[in-house]
Amino acid sequence: MLIKLSDLGSSLPLSTLTTGTPVTTFTTTIPVTTPPPAPSVERIPATLEQEYYKIYLEPNLINNTFRGQVEYQFRCLRSTPLIHLHMVDLMIHNSSISITFPTSGSPQYESWDYDKYNEFMIIRFDSNFVEGTVYHLNISYSGILSDSLTGLYISKYNDTKNQPKTLMTSQMEPTHARTAFPCIDEPGRKAIFQISIRHNSPYTVWSNTRAESEIDQGDGTIITTFKPTLKMSTFILALIMALEQDFGCRQAQAVPGYKNSSHIIQSRVCGRKDILEQLAYAEEVATESLRFFNEYYDMDYPLEKIDHFAVPDFGAGAMENYGLLIYREVGLFFDEKTVSASRKQYITTVVAHEVAHQWFGNLVSPEWWGELWLKEGFASYMETLASDRIEPDWKQDERFVVEKIFSFMEADSLPTSRPISINSTNPADIFQLFDSITYDKGATLIRMMSMFLGNTTFQEGIQNYLKNLSYSSAKEDDLWSYLSTAAKDTISVGIIMNGWTRQPGYPVVEIQRTYGTTKQLDITQTPFSLFSSETKDEKWWIPFKYFDTQTVNRADSQTLIWINETTKTISITTDDDKWILANPGYLGIYRTKYDQENFRLILEQLKQDHTRIPVITRGALIDDTFALIRTGKVNTTDAYKLLGYLKNEREFVPWTGAFSAMRYQEDLLSGTEILNSVQEHFLELILPLYNQIGWDPVDQSKDWLTALLQPSVLSASCRYGHKNCIDSARSRFLRWKMNPSLNQIPATLRSTVYCIAIRDGTTDDFNFLWDRLQSEAVASEVLNLLNGMACTRDNNLMVFFLNQHLKNNSAIREQDMAASLERIARSPQGNYQAWTYVRENWSKLFAKFGRSLVLGDIIDAVTNRFVTTIQRDEFKAFADSIPDKGTASRQFILSMDKINAAINWRNQNIDPLTEYIDPSGLATDKSQRLPSDVVPTRYSLWIKPYLNITNDNLRFSVFDGVVNISLNVRHETNRIVLHTKYIDIINVRLISSDNTQVTTHSFDEERDFFIIMLNKNLTLGSSPTLYIQYVGELRNDTYGFYLSSYVRSDKTRGYLVASQMEPIAARRALPCFDEPALKARYVIAVEHDKRYTAQSNMEATGPPIPVPNDNDWVTTTFAESVPMSSYLLGLVVSDFKCITNTTTGRWRNITTRACAQQEKVEELDYALTVASQNIEDFEIQYDLSYPLRKVDHIAVPDFDAGAMENWGIIIYRETRLFYNIKTSTSSNKQDVALVIVHELAHQWFGDLVSPAWWDDLWLNEGIIKKYKKFSLDKPSLVSYLRARKL
Repeated sequence: MLIKLSDLGSSLPLSTLTTGTPVTTFTTTIPVTTPPPAPSVERIPATLEQEYYKIYLEPNLINNTFRGQVEYQFRCLRSTPLIHLHMVDLMIHNSSISITFPTSGSPQYESWDYDKYNEFMIIRFDSNFVEGTVYHLNISYSGILSDSLTGLYISKYNDTKNQPKTLMTSQMEPTHARTAFPCIDEPGRKAIFQISIRHNSPYTVWSNTRAESEIDQGDGTIITTFKPTLKMSTFILALIMALEQDFGCRQAQAVPGYKNSSHIIQSRVCGRKDILEQLAYAEEVATESLRFFNEYYDMDYPLEKIDHFAVPDFGAGAMENYGLLIYREVGLFFDEKTVSASRKQYITTVVAHEVAHQWFGNLVSPEWWGELWLKEGFASYMETLASDRIEPDWKQDERFVVEKIFSFMEADSLPTSRPISINSTNPADIFQLFDSITYDKGATLIRMMSMFLGNTTFQEGIQNYLKNLSYSSAKEDDLWSYLSTAAKDTISVGIIMNGWTRQPGYPVVEIQRTYGTTKQLDITQTPFSLFSSETKDEKWWIPFKYFDTQTVNRADSQTLIWINETTKTISITTDDDKWILANPGYLGIYRTKYDQENFRLILEQLKQDHTRIPVITRGALIDDTFALIRTGKVNTTDAYKLLGYLKNEREFVPWTGAFSAMRYQEDLLSGTEILNSVQEHFLELILPLYNQIGWDPVDQSKDWLTALLQPSVLSASCRYGHKNCIDSARSRFLRWKMNPSLNQIPATLRSTVYCIAIRDGTTDDFNFLWDRLQSEAVASEVLNLLNGMACTRDNNLMVFFLNQHLKNNSAIREQDMAASLERIARSPQGNYQAWTYVRENWSKLFAKFGRSLVLGDIIDAVTNRFVTTIQRDEFKAFADSIPDKGTASRQFILSMDKINAAINWRNQNIDPLTEYIDPSGLATDKSQRLPSDVVPTRYSLWIKPYLNITNDNLRFSVFDGVVNISLNVRHETNRIVLHTKYIDIINVRLISSDNTQVTTHSFDEERDFFIIMLNKNLTLGSSPTLYIQYVGELRNDTYGFYLSSYVRSDKTRGYLVASQMEPIAARRALPCFDEPALKARYVIAVEHDKRYTAQSNMEATGPPIPVPNDNDWVTTTFAESVPMSSYLLGLVVSDFKCITNTTTGRWRNITTRACAQQEKVEELDYALTVASQNIEDFEIQYDLSYPLRKVDHIAVPDFDAGAMENWGIIIYRETRLFYNIKTSTSSNKQDVALVIVHELAHQWFGDLVSPAWWDDLWLNEGIIKKYKKFSLDKPSLVSYLRARKL
């Protein structure tokens, strides 16, 4: 089965795919907490041998159920009273269970039990079965036609009149046949199958074989019985039931056998009748692939017919069922006007892949799932041979390196990678084996064997393997044996290959040249490891070749050297000033590292004439080098120097390796100040190729690989902000939008254009694609539309789009949901929202995909951009909260490895890379001060603190927040930098007159910087608004907005929110410009429980307003503040009581209040008296009126400082404000007076006039202390305040 769903998106620009290079770590890592591995599934006992299944089915498409009956013929090999069959989710009719043959003397049914873990139905009989005897077991049952794209399932579509219809189709691999009928559902337990199906007469049915009879039942139904199959596995059983008016087949193509020309095979392509015309290319590929493999295997396909059927919904890419191969429509549909070059390539390879399976997988099956690569690896390799025959100009060997080798090496570089063959498999393992290790590493190993054995020997070996093991199963040792025999036993394939299949990972080969008179290569192999502290002992038999300037043209014919030692030395004759390169054509599966001098010589050659080095080797240099920088074996700056020659490069393989490296570097550098400079550097390298290729369609008949490369070049150029590129994409999109019935965007470029247009477009642009999706019938165009919408930067649109994926009757088809989620998750603009979506909807995702092959892919995608400790900790907490991870269990561990590696790569490499890219330091000022390009003028802040605390979690809560920050642009810039700490950002967007948009945002944890990158420079003097939605923490550490509590006299606990922003804790309350000189006005609204009162710097604009649809919550809104520093922001939400004097101040226009918990409010009388008198004294003393209409003095239980002078809301530690005439001392009374005077004095020194920076703090505190002694010169003080106020 071809299940690599990423291939379905192969029309996406290659620059958007992350392939090839693995990551590294240098320090202690944090693992995911995982439960002990589940035990291996038990195998069905071999006491009874399955021979024949006769299956009768009655599907009901009205209520999505089916009834079934199975007659199971088996031979007793060892006496037993038990029959074990696999069965899942079937309702067994117990009265039907019986032995129907022999009719007499057979054991009688007693009962059956169910082993849920192993999915065994264990049937017990009253006596033993007799060895050598053949028996027939009858079981009747009923079941549900699923909607999960597995087993027998329902697929929905709209007919040509746009009316909703359904059909029934099937997918049995790997272990879903047991949901259709009780059986021995193991790949090695083959049998013959005969299927009968009762269906309504308007329907037609297809199965593995031709129909043998059709009997009209006289009630509008027909029973169609198919011919018996050949001996085969359960996982390749297939059945389709569809309306005859809607589905049919193209005319069959007669393909004569290669060995027996009288054996005529009818090859057909089938699907919806309205798309049959567009299945012509797939038909050509299908027939040519069949001819090729008949010849190559020297064995004719044994069945009478081979149908290739396109269904509307199919979870996998395609499935190789014997005689009835089932595909997604995108796997067979080709129309030059609507289908891209890459999807034409996909059709070619997927059809060839499935035809190859008719021998590897169907004729000879792996004995168990642990050696799945014996069929999937072979099909993945053989597809390239057939494709090369069908499309000889496509340079399949170059594509193989990019699509297979680069693809698997990342996953196989992680410490938790697995061997390609495994002995033990639990239920989740079986699904998780369908990965790049099985497919792509398997194909690469087979290619390697073909290369070192020679094509002729290799072909002879697999021909004998297939002929001798036909209709049975095999283990990898069988393959080694037949290949060694074909090589006349001159080589032991098993000895060489066991290390490659039974060990995880692959080696790195380090080549150290000795220069001078003793010319030699010292070759060392070590396991490629991302973790330098990890010690591994694995060794491999490595087929090694090298070449130099003299032998480059005959590199493939160089002597093969086998390396099994850790170190090997060979003599060479290459001159010291000439380079040496290893692994021609990527013969061996290893990374290559060269000594520094040889690497310098390679760079010189690339600079002078890169064409002297073969294309595949140039691609390997890039992919290997960028992989090695993540191990610490190669300097990052050397890897960037290697890319320098790309200005002259035009070939597919090197550029594909480069785009992969660039994209991964972007992911690793996300959130750093150097990212923008790195992207500019990459764009400089790409532009020569962009200018050459341009937007005109490439002639695919003349330059196929350039046609494949073009979307990647355009996508990268636009992503890096090239204006001409963006404008070109937008203009093409808008022309189509103005005339929707005429889409003139070339098929190969549609996905790229849609993405760019939506990323830099409007809500209307997004809605245009969404509306198209509702009625789009062409599967490839559906994928283009989904890919385009995944690129939106608008958070509201992204949330809407995400929410459609699990919605009932969604416009997004079931088969496309997972891939669409992955696309969003891998995008910079959608990653966080996708991460949030996955966490919030995990139970739904698990219910839908927990037993499928895609759940792990979703986790891989959503963690693909996690490169910080915050992201790692979030992921670990999420992973640890899920006891059952289903088929994604292994991916959780792999993802944590990748995150740890990324974090530690950043720790080691950002500084040297910064010095290389930005030697002047202009782009990466490491000052602790914020840039002065953009400053705030006004904050509009809404918060909602949660005080529904219990004693179990009284030390922590959270609050929701939204802030709109009005900005003033002082210098043109494409970034905004402000402060955050302990804040989770939910959404960020910029509102501006010129539609400037946020591209990415990131955190500098060392400096608490929140860095927002824009798609273009902000205009000098403009006034955009920054919108940020976030969630903050209410800690109990008395900083920012914090949680406080007190105990009442009745022993109950009361809670409140208090605040302390000085010196740098405002960033914990809201994203802000947290420097004292950056003053702005504040408008604050607090949504809170109606039992509480909210107080802030300014007076409330009115009474609290009830929150709609929530009677327990109200919103208090405060008047706009005077300009003030962020450290003066104050807020208290409590059930406190206040005493009030409304006629204080010089002009009796200021309200002064003193507030505390209700049971202690009487101890505030003296504080209110002092506060009321002194505000008037200060106004007179300074000859400056207090600019606010009120000042609150609030006593809170927990406050680190003695008091804090927040403008209009001074907060005190309780003991500093309380005075009890009966119990307090005169010293207490003096302290209360002094602290109030001190804080009121700050309303002018510190609040009205603030220090420009904290090193001038003495201007606040020193003058205040001096004033308390009444020794300041009044006239000079007044002049100072008036000159600098606000």
